[in-house]
Amino acid sequence: MINTSSKKYDFFNTNLLIFNIYFAVIYLLKFYSKSNINNEGDEIFNLIYFQTSAILILAIFVFLNPINLYHSTIETIQIRKRNNEKYFYYLRIKLMLLENKFAPYIITSITFILLSIIVCLLIACAIHEIPFIEDFLKFPFQFASNVNSSKLYYAVYGFLFSNFLYIIINSKIAGEIYFLKFIINIKTIFYAFFITILFMIFNMIFYFDYQEIKTDFFVDKSKIAYAIFFNLCFI
Repeated sequence: MINTSSKKYDFFNTNLLIFNIYFAVIYLLKFYSKSNINNEGDEIFNLIYFQTSAILILAIFVFLNPINLYHSTIETIQIRKRNNEKYFYYLRIKLMLLENKFAPYIITSITFILLSIIVCLLIACAIHEIPFIEDFLKFPFQFASNVNSSKLYYAVYGFLFSNFLYIIINSKIAGEIYFLKFIINIKTIFYAFFITILFMIFNMIFYFDYQEIKTDFFVDKSKIAYAIFFNLCFI
């Protein structure tokens, strides 16, 4: 089991902290900037969706990571051998001899395929019930259009890429950490969305006058303000 300090200061948590601080500062500068920000609000909201979908995609990758599944298979085989079992059973079906040198690879492949099917079915059900989830999950894979839209997308891709490498290199530790933190992060995203509304309304009252509230300027500025506080709440 991972010790307390590694749970608290692991690469993912440190990376996520820097990631959210970076965006909070960027949005803060944008909010108080005198430059023209017309029609920038929608792009800011897309970045928030991208940030949250990145965390979900990393969790799915950890769950389906073949390297982690292979290590788990090896451990399972060793445990069964110590219990004097000769065969590997899957859903009460005698699959193969544990001594078979190809057993770890075959069992890992079968597990990966079954888990992939389960994940795909869950995603399909979610999309059927909540159609916008499809766009939410597809967003990070629209690489060309994203990076052409805003240079800020490079930060999200950097976060994704660095964590993908971490998961591959430290598959076992990453698996434990990501599963431990996944529920916490999802709850944090959920709470941050709603707590941020209160912060934003409070800020709007003191920042804008009546004339500004009636203009498109207010719409863009309010979305940027929402982005600031969302990242701060997530931290």
